[in-house]
Amino acid sequence: MNIAEWVAVFYPHKFYVGRVTDLPENGNPSLRFLDRRPEDVFVYRRDTEQVERRYIFRRQLRVELKGKNGFCITDYGGIEKDYEEFKKKYLLKGKVRS
Repeated sequence: MNIAEWVAVFYPHKFYVGRVTDLPENGNPSLRFLDRRPEDVFVYRRDTEQVERRYIFRRQLRVELKGKNGFCITDYGGIEKDYEEFKKKYLLKGKVRS
């Protein structure tokens, strides 16, 4: 993983695409996430968030600038498919532990 790399992060309710802003040697990366707007335009959120590496389910995403402040995510449908697969594995692990 590298600084400025675009990644997809798993959360139980949905996934988010973000850009790596900080990458501590022995810690979890900080990301600045995108929020979805109408017509599949994405914009930066104001905050950054530290995430556990194990929840990053896809790396090296293609994200392109669209207009002044917006972004377009290439292969969004493929990311959604990967998310659903990751979610199934995550939920299955939770049931096995119970």
